[in-house]
Amino acid sequence: WLRSDVVWSDSAYSWQDLGAFTDEAFDFRLITSYRNAMASYTLTLPAGTPLRVYVLSSIAEAPELSASAGWDAACTQGLVLPAVEVDGSAWRYTACFAATLYPGEQLQVP
Repeated sequence: WLRSDVVWSDSAYSWQDLGAFTDEAFDFRLITSYRNAMASYTLTLPAGTPLRVYVLSSIAEAPELSASAGWDAACTQGLVLPAVEVDGSAWRYTACFAATLYPGEQLQVP
């Protein structure tokens, strides 16, 4: 991830501060379009080591990403969340949800 990277594929907004979400800390990054930010995605890990999947959100209470659905909202503890540059000001994500994807399983990202 670079500070100059766009946040969404269909916007000009860029990262102002990556927080804990750097290339050194993570192996993959998936970006969506702003228009489809609320779309659902299914992730499949055919083989290999389990992956920890993080979803950043501006909504602290997203019912689809609840503990009953296998998501952990405590991933914000100890992590500095990224900030987006919007019209010269920083807009920081306020919520982070995490789940583990195991080989041979699918994970629904609402």
